[in-house]
Amino acid sequence: MTGQQAISIIDRLGISQRRFAYMVGMHPNAISKWAGGGKLSGPAVALLRLLDERPELVKVMEAWVLENPSR
Repeated sequence: MTGQQAISIIDRLGISQRRFAYMVGMHPNAISKWAGGGKLSGPAVALLRLLDERPELVKVMEAWVLENPSR
């Protein structure tokens, strides 16, 4: 998966890159690096593929983040 493909998935999910980074515990700069051609880790690719197939899971992730703010 390329960085541009990852950004496209995040955009299709209807969340900002910053929000996605917060939800998965990454620094927003990491997402920005993807947009510039940076390499994604295996777990990030797996999560993005899952969310691309099951976009309703974003709501589950958002609820979990709200319930676990100090994670």
